[in-house]
Amino acid sequence: MFWRFKRSGICFLDIIMKLRRHDFYPVLVIITGLITSQIIFTFVVFRSNIALYSKLSAIRDAGYLIVPNLHIVNTFMEMAPAFYGGLFFSLTAGSGITWVTLLLVLTWISFSYRKIILVLILVFWGVLIIFTNTQGINLPASSALIIIPMVVGYSVYSMFDKKAARV
Repeated sequence: MFWRFKRSGICFLDIIMKLRRHDFYPVLVIITGLITSQIIFTFVVFRSNIALYSKLSAIRDAGYLIVPNLHIVNTFMEMAPAFYGGLFFSLTAGSGITWVTLLLVLTWISFSYRKIILVLILVFWGVLIIFTNTQGINLPASSALIIIPMVVGYSVYSMFDKKAARV
């Protein structure tokens, strides 16, 4: 009774059940990409905080005044600052990588000459990784540019209806 309007007889559950499963595919793919990027970037920020903590501890032990102060430096060994830093990178770079991968895989699926499109996408992504590493190997950015597209691409391809793609 709670779910029905008294006059119209419309049921909220009926409306929800009428939504097709594929209506939520892009949302699921974006959430998958953001969770993947959050894991990667939290690890990257945590490793960076550990390295910064050791350098600032050495400076402090030498007798110099350190910036940021001692109260902030002590939080570098905790997971919360790394999580929030990873959240920043996840919502900026991670969401961008996720959206570009989603659009590229949907473009690849929608065309009938998939091999040519796949080669162009792989060349584009390879050039992007090479430009990221022009001034030396940038392992955090390279891992994000490799792992996030693999997870997002697999989730897009596995959720997509293969029969509809061959129209």
